[in-house]
Amino acid sequence: MTCEKEVHGNEHVNQQGKAMNAGTERKRTQTAMDLRRQRLLEMVLAETASIDDLVNVIRDDHELTRMLVHAANTGLPGHRSPVQRLKEAVVLVGLRRVRSIVEGLQTTA
Repeated sequence: MTCEKEVHGNEHVNQQGKAMNAGTERKRTQTAMDLRRQRLLEMVLAETASIDDLVNVIRDDHELTRMLVHAANTGLPGHRSPVQRLKEAVVLVGLRRVRSIVEGLQTTA
């Protein structure tokens, strides 16, 4: 019985540790994303970065990528084929809209 309680107690401690590690990892990921978005804003505001430089920063941010592709596909009348590439989406929506979307994501984070 005592041994059984110890085993179950250790399982509980392990589960708590895993939950804490998951929470820490989520915070670390969110912080990295916030830093990436801040870097992107600085690049857009400086107006010195190439489209390829911007795409390289945006590429790892799945939420932002989805939003930009969606914006390119919904906000451009007369554009016949759907946008599927991030670079094309950035070019079509423009730097002002990229900046606006990033700023919106930062205020909701």
